[in-house]
Amino acid sequence: MSKNGGVNAALDNTKAVAKQIRVLENRLDKGLQKFNEAIGANRSLREQIDTLRRERVVFDDIYRKLENELQQKKKEMANIIEQANAAYEARDSAQAQMASLKQQADKEHAEFEKEWRELGRLIENDKRMKEFMRTKVRGTKEDGDPGQTEDKHRKKITRNAWDTAKSLVTITANQEKVSSYEEAFARIQAATGICDIDELVQNFIHAEDTNFSLFKYNNELSADMEKLEQQIAEYKEEYITLSGQSSRKEDTEKVKILENLEERWNDIDRKAIHYEVKYQESQQTLSHIRACIESIFRRLGCTAEDLPSGCGSGISEANMMTYLAIIEQRGNELLKMYDSLKDDEDFETSRPARSGQGSTSLQIKLPSTVEDYSDDEDDDDEDDQRPFTRDELKTKTMRGITKKQKKSRMKGTAAEK
Repeated sequence: MSKNGGVNAALDNTKAVAKQIRVLENRLDKGLQKFNEAIGANRSLREQIDTLRRERVVFDDIYRKLENELQQKKKEMANIIEQANAAYEARDSAQAQMASLKQQADKEHAEFEKEWRELGRLIENDKRMKEFMRTKVRGTKEDGDPGQTEDKHRKKITRNAWDTAKSLVTITANQEKVSSYEEAFARIQAATGICDIDELVQNFIHAEDTNFSLFKYNNELSADMEKLEQQIAEYKEEYITLSGQSSRKEDTEKVKILENLEERWNDIDRKAIHYEVKYQESQQTLSHIRACIESIFRRLGCTAEDLPSGCGSGISEANMMTYLAIIEQRGNELLKMYDSLKDDEDFETSRPARSGQGSTSLQIKLPSTVEDYSDDEDDDDEDDQRPFTRDELKTKTMRGITKKQKKSRMKGTAAEK
C-alpha cells in the first residue's frame, strides 16, 4: 500500500499523473483508430451514395421520357379519334345529301323525258300539217282538165276533210298534251324559278355533274375513313404495347426491363436509407470522440491559449489533429517533469543514508495533497478503455466519493484507538 504525505507525496502524485496519462493515451489511441475507421467507412458510403444518386438521375430521365412519350401518344390517339368521328359524321351527311339529290334528279329527269317526248310529237305533227298544205297547193297548180280537175278536187276535198278532221283530233290531243306540258312546266317553274327550257336543261346537266362529283367525293371519304380506321387500330396496338398489356415478345421484354429497373430503384432506396443510418452512427461516434478529446485536453490542464491561431474555438474534423498534438506535447512535458522529480527524490533519499548511518531518523507523516487511488480504481482505469457516458461518469464519481468517505471514517476510528 502506498504511503501518503511527506517524502512520498510527490512520487505518488507523479505516479498517479503518469498512470492517468497512460490511460488517456490508450483511450486516445483507440479513439483515433475508431475515428479513422469511421472516416474510411464514411468515405466509402459517400461514394456509394453518389453512385446511387447518379443512377437514380439516369433512371428518372428514362422514366420521364417514357411517360412523356406515352402522354403524347394518348393525345395523338384522342385527336385521331375526334377526326374519325368528324369524318363519320361528314360521310353520313354527304350520303344523305347525295341520296336526296339523286332522288330529286331522277324525278326531274323522268319529267323532262316525258315532256321532251310530248314536245317532239307536237313538232312532228306540225311538220306533217305543213307538208300536207304544201302538196295541196302544188296539186291545184298542176291540174288543167276541168272534169278531171273537179273529180280530183272532190276527192281531194273529201280526203282533206278527213285529214282535217283527223288533224283536228290530233291537234286537240296535242293541245291537251301541250296544256299538260305547260302545267308541268309551270310547276317546274314555280319549284325552280326557271322560265327557259335551255336553262332548265343546263341546270339538269349541272345537277348530274354535281351528283357525280358528290359520288366521287363520297368514295374518297370512304377511302379516308378506312385509312383512319387502320391508323386507329395501329395506335391502339401501340397504346397496348406501351401500357404493357401486349403479348408480343418485344413488349414483354420491355415490361421485364421496366420491372427490373423498378426493383433496382427500390434496392437503391433501401441502400440509401441504410447508408444514411450508418452515416448518422458515424457522426455520433465522431461527436463522442470529440467529447473525449476535449475532456482529455481539459484534464491535462491545456487551455485555448496553447492552440495556434486560426484553429477555432471548438473541436472539429479539421482541427482535431491539432488538439491531439497539443495533448501529446502536454503529456511529454508531464513525463519530463515526472523524470526530473524522480531524480530529485532519489538524490534526497540517498543523502541521509551516506551522512549518518547510526543515527535514528524521525519520519513525520504529512497529509497527502493528492487523491488516493485504490487498486480497484486502477484496475478499472486500465481495463475500461472506452469513453464513458454521462450515467457511467456519474456512477463512477459517486463510487469514488463513497470510497473516500469510508477511508476517512477508517482513519478516524484508527486515530481514536
